[in-house]
Amino acid sequence: MHIDRVPPPDDRSLRTHAHPRRWLVSAALLTPALYALLWLALPYAWRYWRAVAGWGARQLDPSLTAVVLGYPAHAPRVSLLSINLAARMPSGTLLFATAAACAAGFAATFVRRTTWLPVAYLLRIAAFAQLMICMYFWAMYEPADTVASGVAAPGVAAPAAFPYDALLHLRDVFVMNVAAIVLIPLVMAALYYPLDFSFAQKAFASLLVLGYFVLALPFVLLLHAIVIYHGSLLFVPFCYFVLGAPLLIGLLVTLYSYCASWRGALTREPR
Repeated sequence: MHIDRVPPPDDRSLRTHAHPRRWLVSAALLTPALYALLWLALPYAWRYWRAVAGWGARQLDPSLTAVVLGYPAHAPRVSLLSINLAARMPSGTLLFATAAACAAGFAATFVRRTTWLPVAYLLRIAAFAQLMICMYFWAMYEPADTVASGVAAPGVAAPAAFPYDALLHLRDVFVMNVAAIVLIPLVMAALYYPLDFSFAQKAFASLLVLGYFVLALPFVLLLHAIVIYHGSLLFVPFCYFVLGAPLLIGLLVTLYSYCASWRGALTREPR
């Protein structure tokens, strides 16, 4: 009597390969191959990034375009990209309305929060972060409409004193995304290759994650540009601290979870 083997009860996303040599070989072969592919494809990817960022910037405002910034001679093969966006300081009305909306959103997260978790926690974090940013702008920088009236509060800086403009922010977003792309092969080698998957699955998962981040880079840049263009410099810190590294980590975790949900060699159903 033939009895089919029952798949192990462990979550397949946490089940490591039974033979460590195999996943070590996968890491030794795939990691250099991915970096070689990335090195060869980087100039072509940069042209794609510049074309998409320039097109999106012109859709946002005909006067905007992607700009190429200087880079040290010893740096990698691509120059820095940004968008020539000159954001304005927030008006007093925008500052007050944003603070009120954030306070209301923060308070709403305590109402029946068990029915809409974990969205409630995410909204609470975002609302609290932006509320603190509003308080910072109110305390340290004079709103634009107050400056126009010529009435300045004592101890308050002028709008031009804001040390971080939109051009520099978008440049740093570009650098952050490129750094994430460079780290992806190492992350996959450390976290995904030890799992119970075939060599082909690991190669496909690595190309999927790496390709997604390469394709998504200009759209992340445009997302920040849209928020700052319509929302003023008030939302630059929010974009950096909420839509920056946390967004990239969230995307990476989502893609990793999807790839880890595949059936591995030891968890395939018997035929």
